Amino acid sequence: MATDRFIVDGSVTHSTSIEGRWLMKTCRSAESLGDDDSQVREAACHLVGAMQYNKHIPEVVALLQDKVADVRRSALWALGVFGPSCQRYADEVECRLSDTNEDVRRAAAWALGRLNLATYHERKQIIRIAAKDRYSAVRRELAAMLAKRPAGDQEVLSQLRILQQEDPDVWVRSIAAKARYEHADRLLSKL
Repeated sequence: MATDRFIVDGSVTHSTSIEGRWLMKTCRSAESLGDDDSQVREAACHLVGAMQYNKHIPEVVALLQDKVADVRRSALWALGVFGPSCQRYADEVECRLSDTNEDVRRAAAWALGRLNLATYHERKQIIRIAAKDRYSAVRRELAAMLAKRPAGDQEVLSQLRILQQEDPDVWVRSIAAKARYEHADRLLSKL
């Protein structure tokens, strides 16, 4: 298998993955975040996330305002990959829950779950917005995000109960039911 090379701030990085080959063909460096071509900007976001190259996080955050939905979605993916280290950008990510593109909204819900916001107060509006989204994949990401919360959080359990009992999508109900079971199991294991 051939190894692909791409450049991150002057350092040559190698990849044998399919994603690495796609990145290699599309962009040569993380500096491509400002390129005129939206596909290059999208690939550069993937490069920054895949390489965990945090120097370019502010540029990725700026791409959350890009006019092309795929670029916004990829920027959200990159921020989600960084996880809790990008918590300070939670407000910018949360704004994408109101995006006109459903894939961007789903990526925003996923990224917010990866940011691991600590308190219900930080998640309250996120939950309110995502729970009413007409696109079931956004609600699935919300249920998955809630599943990761610490056991015993009554607000989380309440929202999971609502999703389990009232959501029209069987997958959302299933994820919510599994999350409620896991929350109960974690509580019982503490006894």
